[in-house]
Amino acid sequence: MKLIKPKVEILDQLVGKQIINRIATVARTCYKSESSSTSSKDEALIKRLIESKHEAVLEFVDVTVKFTCSRAIAQEITRHRMASYAMESQRYCAYNKDRFNHEITYIIPSHTNYDEGEYSLKYEVANGPFINSLLYSEKAYFDLIEDGWKAQEARDVLPNATKTEINMKANLREWRHFFKLRCHSTAHPDIRVLALDLLKKMHEQIPIVFDDLYREFIEDASKR
Repeated sequence: MKLIKPKVEILDQLVGKQIINRIATVARTCYKSESSSTSSKDEALIKRLIESKHEAVLEFVDVTVKFTCSRAIAQEITRHRMASYAMESQRYCAYNKDRFNHEITYIIPSHTNYDEGEYSLKYEVANGPFINSLLYSEKAYFDLIEDGWKAQEARDVLPNATKTEINMKANLREWRHFFKLRCHSTAHPDIRVLALDLLKKMHEQIPIVFDDLYREFIEDASKR
């Protein structure tokens, strides 16, 4: 059994200049102001559009993100309707195979202080109830596989903490909606950790699109 921390990765190369140009070009079609386009004016236009809640033009840029998280958090991610998903399948991924190192990988919850690494049943007394439950789930899974169960059948004993990988493709407007919900203090702590990290990464690449959310959830939060 292995414990790892959750992580998030942007799969697209986000070139800020190109994205700003795309959004501004689309927006200027509405006003027929193409001749007014400059780098500074395009940024100012996008800022005004976001401030006025006219975010439809942000739908013309898609970004794909890969989350490594627990199955529980993957369920929260897929609650966002305006997106496309591709997720690690527990039907077809048999964790007793070499490519999975013959072990189940679990995600460390944000409210615990467990370290990344390997755990074994021989240390069950010292591990505590959380780790023990994961170890016994792993053992039950492999025992069922040995008894002839298929991966899609044996997976029923795996808990919500089981690691999964899920790719989410959404446009920038939907990503803003994602951050408004998942960076909020009322969001589940585990998804909030990922959302705040992703917001920092997206803001670094295309700050003009996320400046207001970065100030609200990261800069202002650090002052409290």
